[in-house]
Amino acid sequence: YQLGDSLMRLGQQQRAHDSLTTALNSLKAHRAAPEELSHAAARLGSVLRRLGQLHEAERFLQEALDCAPDDFTRARALSEIVPLYAAQGRVAPALTAGRTAWAIFRDAEHSRPSEARYRRLRTEYRVALTYLTRGLQRPYLHPLGGATQDHPDLHHARTLLRRVDAEVPPHAADRLASLRVDTALALALATPDPQEATDHAVRAVQAAGHAYHRAQARIGLAEALLRAHNPTHAL
Repeated sequence: YQLGDSLMRLGQQQRAHDSLTTALNSLKAHRAAPEELSHAAARLGSVLRRLGQLHEAERFLQEALDCAPDDFTRARALSEIVPLYAAQGRVAPALTAGRTAWAIFRDAEHSRPSEARYRRLRTEYRVALTYLTRGLQRPYLHPLGGATQDHPDLHHARTLLRRVDAEVPPHAADRLASLRVDTALALALATPDPQEATDHAVRAVQAAGHAYHRAQARIGLAEALLRAHNPTHAL
């Protein structure tokens, strides 16, 4: 499971899929704890979403929800299902899942502050993506072009994203550092002004810590430069 999770974060989605499939089958064969089964199924669902297999992704994310033994584990699965619903264009269930997960993580911060805080911020970012896609009037499917005109949902997405960014420590590492990059890229997409969008994308490039994030950030920068009518620099 940990290997599959790491491969997913490094952008190696097919290898992550193979590793997580093996892990989930092994966990089931050895009658692992429901919490472990839920985590593995949710991660596999997220990888399938990234591979564009939305129907299969939903099947495993629903499995993760069904076997979650407690609210916190269920909230993790609910958070991961938000971008799937956004990819399917299902804004209402995406927002419902995100708000439910966010409330659970907020309430858990007194007992497990570091983990719950990260999960809350990641969920708020995913809720912002849902508003972003509704403002763009397009599902959350890549390649996703950024905003060319403003919309109330885009304004709300930027508000949420700035709030997330403000809570990430300046020298954060690992998953919080990844969240900072993701947030900057989402801000670029949600910002109609091409120069401001470019500034957000540049910040993502500067914050990217490994090759996969650098590639994502450079794609985001190229998209913003194209909106700024600067194809030479985009290339």
